[in-house]
Amino acid sequence: MSLSLVQREILLKLFWDWATPLREAHQEGGGGLPNRRFFIALHQALYGPLSLPEIADEMKIGSGAQVVRNLRTKPDFKSAAQEAAQGFAAFMVREVLAEAGQDSLRRLVLTELLVMLPGFDIGRNEIIEKLAEVITRLENDPTKRPGFKLLYDYLLCYRDVVRLAHHYAKDSMKPEIEGKVDHAVSHLQDKITALVKIGQENETLDRGMAEAIGAVNLSLTFLAAFSKVVV
Repeated sequence: MSLSLVQREILLKLFWDWATPLREAHQEGGGGLPNRRFFIALHQALYGPLSLPEIADEMKIGSGAQVVRNLRTKPDFKSAAQEAAQGFAAFMVREVLAEAGQDSLRRLVLTELLVMLPGFDIGRNEIIEKLAEVITRLENDPTKRPGFKLLYDYLLCYRDVVRLAHHYAKDSMKPEIEGKVDHAVSHLQDKITALVKIGQENETLDRGMAEAIGAVNLSLTFLAAFSKVVV
């Protein structure tokens, strides 16, 4: 997968925002992997958007791609690399969430990068957690108009995650993605449909927002079963 120049610059800027304090803390604290190996392990969070030769070039520490390949077979390094991948993905999820309901172009660019990351789990992440939380709050009190706006923002956020993940995935991987999505949110979608109906009945939710939530919810349903519907 080849990134555009702009995608690469954005990804690396965010990577260094996340990695720099971790690297400094490791250098001060010691223990675990040697500093050089820890630095290389952090960069494995980029494998996928960047190739191993590109990662080796980005590190600028004289370690070639073959050195990185060899390290990736070592259990202690693999563990640190996996933790780094998950940590950077979680950081990127928070960056996406920070844009929910605001600058949709920036959110889409960040989402596009997020779904390429090796540590991102489309079926288990903070976006789904936030969506579930706002649904629970609305179930407890469906008269909160701002709650429905948050519901829409988080639902749209996750729908775009699924849409872009589906776009970039190999055909062989799409059924697995769809299965994870369906397992993670299908029960939430039923609740969303019920909440929209209640919101309209008690006049908390206007027609425009109700239709917007319904449209995004339907789109997510379609994406979660795309292979079955199309094929």
